[in-house]
Amino acid sequence: MSVGNNLRLLRAAKGLTQEQVAVQLGVTRQALSGYESGRTMPDVEMLQRLAEIYGTDLDGIVYGRDEDIIITNRTVKTAKILFAVLAVMTAVSSAFLWAANVLFPVSAGQMSAIEKEALQYHFRLTNAWELTDNVILILSLVGFIALLLMLSSGKCRVPLRKKLIYMAALAGTMIVIAAIFGAADPVFNIVDYVMTPLMVAARMVVLFAIGLLIEAFHKRKKEE
Repeated sequence: MSVGNNLRLLRAAKGLTQEQVAVQLGVTRQALSGYESGRTMPDVEMLQRLAEIYGTDLDGIVYGRDEDIIITNRTVKTAKILFAVLAVMTAVSSAFLWAANVLFPVSAGQMSAIEKEALQYHFRLTNAWELTDNVILILSLVGFIALLLMLSSGKCRVPLRKKLIYMAALAGTMIVIAAIFGAADPVFNIVDYVMTPLMVAARMVVLFAIGLLIEAFHKRKKEE
Protein backbone atom coordinates (compact mmCIF):
# COMPACT_ATOMS: atom_id res chain seq x y z
CA MET A 1 0.00 0.00 0.00
CA SER A 2 1.28 3.50 -0.85
CA VAL A 3 1.67 6.33 1.63
CA GLY A 4 -1.00 8.30 -0.21
CA ASN A 5 -3.52 5.48 0.01
CA ASN A 6 -2.71 4.98 3.70
CA LEU A 7 -3.36 8.66 4.33
CA ARG A 8 -6.69 8.46 2.55
CA LEU A 9 -7.74 5.37 4.55
CA LEU A 10 -6.71 6.95 7.85
CA ARG A 11 -8.67 10.12 7.10
CA ALA A 12 -11.75 8.09 6.13
CA ALA A 13 -11.43 5.99 9.30
CA LYS A 14 -11.58 9.18 11.37
CA GLY A 15 -14.59 10.44 9.42
CA LEU A 16 -12.78 13.61 8.34
CA THR A 17 -13.01 15.45 5.04
CA GLN A 18 -10.01 16.77 3.14
CA GLU A 19 -11.14 20.29 3.99
CA GLN A 20 -11.15 19.56 7.74
CA VAL A 21 -7.69 17.99 7.72
CA ALA A 22 -6.27 20.74 5.50
CA VAL A 23 -7.48 23.39 7.95
CA GLN A 24 -5.77 21.60 10.85
CA LEU A 25 -2.55 21.34 8.86
CA GLY A 26 -2.72 24.90 7.57
CA VAL A 27 -2.46 23.79 3.94
CA THR A 28 -4.84 23.86 0.99
CA ARG A 29 -7.22 21.02 0.22
CA GLN A 30 -5.41 20.60 -3.10
CA ALA A 31 -2.12 20.05 -1.25
CA LEU A 32 -3.69 17.32 0.91
CA SER A 33 -5.28 15.79 -2.18
CA GLY A 34 -1.81 15.67 -3.73
CA TYR A 35 -0.49 13.74 -0.74
CA GLU A 36 -3.34 11.21 -0.90
CA SER A 37 -3.14 10.71 -4.66
CA GLY A 38 0.61 10.24 -4.59
CA ARG A 39 1.32 13.23 -6.80
CA THR A 40 3.41 14.81 -4.04
CA MET A 41 5.17 13.34 -1.02
CA PRO A 42 4.87 15.06 2.38
CA ASP A 43 8.10 15.64 4.27
CA VAL A 44 8.84 14.03 7.65
CA GLU A 45 7.48 17.00 9.62
CA MET A 46 4.21 16.91 7.68
CA LEU A 47 3.94 13.13 8.15
CA GLN A 48 4.35 13.56 11.89
CA ARG A 49 1.61 16.19 11.97
CA LEU A 50 -0.68 13.92 9.96
CA ALA A 51 0.10 11.05 12.34
CA GLU A 52 -0.97 13.22 15.30
CA ILE A 53 -4.26 14.13 13.62
CA TYR A 54 -5.03 10.51 12.75
CA GLY A 55 -3.89 9.13 16.11
CA THR A 56 -1.17 6.89 14.68
CA ASP A 57 2.59 6.90 14.12
CA LEU A 58 4.92 7.04 11.14
CA ASP A 59 4.85 3.24 10.76
CA GLY A 60 1.08 3.42 10.50
CA ILE A 61 1.30 5.93 7.66
CA VAL A 62 4.36 4.67 5.78
CA TYR A 63 3.89 0.90 6.15
CA GLY A 64 0.12 0.70 6.72
CA ARG A 65 0.51 -0.90 10.15
CA ASP A 66 -2.22 1.19 11.73
CA GLU A 67 -5.15 -0.89 12.99
CA ASP A 68 -7.66 1.22 11.03
CA ILE A 69 -5.79 0.54 7.78
CA ILE A 70 -5.48 -3.18 8.50
CA ILE A 71 -9.21 -3.51 9.24
CA THR A 72 -10.17 -1.43 6.21
CA ASN A 73 -7.97 -3.49 3.89
CA ARG A 74 -9.39 -6.69 5.36
CA THR A 75 -12.94 -5.41 4.81
CA VAL A 76 -12.24 -4.44 1.19
CA LYS A 77 -10.62 -7.81 0.49
CA THR A 78 -13.56 -9.66 2.04
CA ALA A 79 -16.02 -7.64 -0.05
CA LYS A 80 -14.12 -8.39 -3.26
CA ILE A 81 -13.91 -12.12 -2.52
CA LEU A 82 -17.61 -12.27 -1.65
CA PHE A 83 -18.47 -10.45 -4.89
CA ALA A 84 -16.44 -12.89 -7.00
CA VAL A 85 -17.72 -16.01 -5.24
CA LEU A 86 -21.39 -14.99 -5.49
CA ALA A 87 -21.03 -14.06 -9.15
CA VAL A 88 -19.36 -17.37 -10.03
CA MET A 89 -21.85 -19.42 -8.01
CA THR A 90 -24.75 -17.61 -9.70
CA ALA A 91 -23.33 -18.61 -13.08
CA VAL A 92 -22.88 -22.22 -11.93
CA SER A 93 -26.39 -22.41 -10.47
CA SER A 94 -27.97 -20.92 -13.60
CA ALA A 95 -25.97 -23.28 -15.80
CA PHE A 96 -27.30 -26.29 -13.88
CA LEU A 97 -30.92 -25.27 -14.43
CA TRP A 98 -30.36 -24.30 -18.06
CA ALA A 99 -28.63 -27.62 -18.82
CA ALA A 100 -31.44 -29.56 -17.14
CA ASN A 101 -34.13 -27.92 -19.28
CA VAL A 102 -32.24 -27.59 -22.56
CA LEU A 103 -30.00 -30.68 -22.69
CA PHE A 104 -32.25 -33.08 -20.79
CA PRO A 105 -35.86 -31.91 -21.25
CA VAL A 106 -38.70 -33.85 -19.65
CA SER A 107 -40.86 -35.74 -22.17
CA ALA A 108 -44.59 -36.24 -21.72
CA GLY A 109 -46.25 -39.63 -22.09
CA GLN A 110 -44.55 -42.99 -22.50
CA MET A 111 -40.76 -42.72 -22.23
CA SER A 112 -38.10 -44.83 -23.82
CA ALA A 113 -35.08 -46.15 -21.95
CA ILE A 114 -32.96 -43.26 -23.27
CA GLU A 115 -35.59 -40.72 -22.21
CA LYS A 116 -35.76 -42.26 -18.72
CA GLU A 117 -31.99 -41.97 -18.44
CA ALA A 118 -32.20 -38.34 -19.59
CA LEU A 119 -34.86 -37.75 -16.93
CA GLN A 120 -32.42 -38.94 -14.26
CA TYR A 121 -29.83 -36.44 -15.47
CA HIS A 122 -32.52 -33.75 -15.47
CA PHE A 123 -33.33 -34.39 -11.82
CA ARG A 124 -29.67 -34.49 -10.83
CA LEU A 125 -29.08 -31.12 -12.46
CA THR A 126 -32.16 -29.51 -10.92
CA ASN A 127 -31.14 -30.86 -7.51
CA ALA A 128 -27.67 -29.37 -8.03
CA TRP A 129 -29.34 -26.07 -8.98
CA GLU A 130 -31.40 -26.01 -5.80
CA LEU A 131 -28.41 -26.97 -3.65
CA THR A 132 -26.22 -24.26 -5.19
CA ASP A 133 -28.94 -21.64 -4.70
CA ASN A 134 -29.21 -22.61 -1.04
CA VAL A 135 -25.45 -22.28 -0.66
CA ILE A 136 -25.62 -18.83 -2.30
CA LEU A 137 -28.27 -17.70 0.17
CA ILE A 138 -26.35 -19.00 3.18
CA LEU A 139 -22.99 -17.69 1.99
CA SER A 140 -24.38 -14.26 1.12
CA LEU A 141 -26.01 -13.92 4.55
CA VAL A 142 -22.82 -14.93 6.38
CA GLY A 143 -20.72 -12.69 4.15
CA PHE A 144 -22.95 -9.65 4.54
CA ILE A 145 -23.09 -10.08 8.32
CA ALA A 146 -19.28 -10.34 8.41
CA LEU A 147 -18.98 -7.11 6.41
CA LEU A 148 -21.54 -5.43 8.66
CA LEU A 149 -19.53 -6.36 11.75
CA MET A 150 -16.33 -5.05 10.18
CA LEU A 151 -17.94 -1.78 9.15
CA SER A 152 -19.64 -1.41 12.54
CA SER A 153 -16.37 -1.72 14.45
CA GLY A 154 -15.86 2.03 14.17
CA LYS A 155 -12.38 1.49 12.73
CA CYS A 156 -13.44 1.10 9.10
CA ARG A 157 -15.33 3.84 7.32
CA VAL A 158 -16.42 3.38 3.73
CA PRO A 159 -18.09 6.32 1.97
CA LEU A 160 -21.81 5.91 1.36
CA ARG A 161 -21.31 6.30 -2.39
CA LYS A 162 -18.90 3.36 -2.51
CA LYS A 163 -21.29 1.19 -0.50
CA LEU A 164 -24.12 1.96 -2.92
CA ILE A 165 -21.90 1.28 -5.94
CA TYR A 166 -20.83 -2.07 -4.48
CA MET A 167 -24.42 -3.09 -3.75
CA ALA A 168 -25.66 -2.07 -7.18
CA ALA A 169 -22.74 -3.79 -8.92
CA LEU A 170 -23.16 -7.05 -7.00
CA ALA A 171 -26.94 -7.22 -7.39
CA GLY A 172 -26.73 -6.16 -11.03
CA THR A 173 -24.03 -8.71 -11.88
CA MET A 174 -25.93 -11.59 -10.29
CA ILE A 175 -29.24 -10.62 -11.92
CA VAL A 176 -27.69 -10.14 -15.37
CA ILE A 177 -25.86 -13.48 -15.23
CA ALA A 178 -29.03 -15.31 -14.17
CA ALA A 179 -31.19 -13.46 -16.71
CA ILE A 180 -28.89 -14.44 -19.60
CA PHE A 181 -29.40 -18.12 -18.85
CA GLY A 182 -33.10 -17.57 -18.21
CA ALA A 183 -33.58 -15.91 -21.59
CA ALA A 184 -32.14 -19.01 -23.28
CA ASP A 185 -34.33 -21.45 -21.34
CA PRO A 186 -37.40 -22.67 -23.26
CA VAL A 187 -39.05 -24.07 -20.13
CA PHE A 188 -38.47 -21.79 -17.15
CA ASN A 189 -39.04 -18.03 -17.09
CA ILE A 190 -36.37 -15.46 -16.35
CA VAL A 191 -38.01 -14.80 -12.99
CA ASP A 192 -37.19 -18.38 -11.92
CA TYR A 193 -33.54 -17.63 -12.53
CA VAL A 194 -33.37 -14.20 -10.90
CA MET A 195 -35.33 -15.11 -7.77
CA THR A 196 -32.23 -16.01 -5.75
CA PRO A 197 -30.24 -12.93 -6.85
CA LEU A 198 -33.23 -10.78 -5.88
CA MET A 199 -33.34 -12.43 -2.45
CA VAL A 200 -29.62 -11.77 -2.03
CA ALA A 201 -30.16 -8.12 -3.01
CA ALA A 202 -33.03 -7.80 -0.50
CA ARG A 203 -30.86 -9.14 2.32
CA MET A 204 -28.08 -6.78 1.32
CA VAL A 205 -30.43 -3.79 1.50
CA VAL A 206 -31.74 -4.82 4.93
CA LEU A 207 -28.25 -5.24 6.39
CA PHE A 208 -27.18 -1.98 4.72
CA ALA A 209 -30.04 -0.19 6.53
CA ILE A 210 -28.97 -1.81 9.81
CA GLY A 211 -25.42 -0.61 9.16
CA LEU A 212 -26.64 2.96 8.65
CA LEU A 213 -28.49 2.83 11.97
CA ILE A 214 -25.38 1.54 13.75
CA GLU A 215 -23.24 4.28 12.19
CA ALA A 216 -25.78 6.92 13.22
CA PHE A 217 -25.70 5.55 16.77
CA HIS A 218 -21.89 5.68 16.90
CA LYS A 219 -21.89 9.22 15.52
CA ARG A 220 -24.46 10.40 18.06
CA LYS A 221 -22.57 8.74 20.90
CA LYS A 222 -19.32 10.38 19.80
CA GLU A 223 -21.00 13.81 19.68
CA GLU A 224 -22.28 13.35 23.22
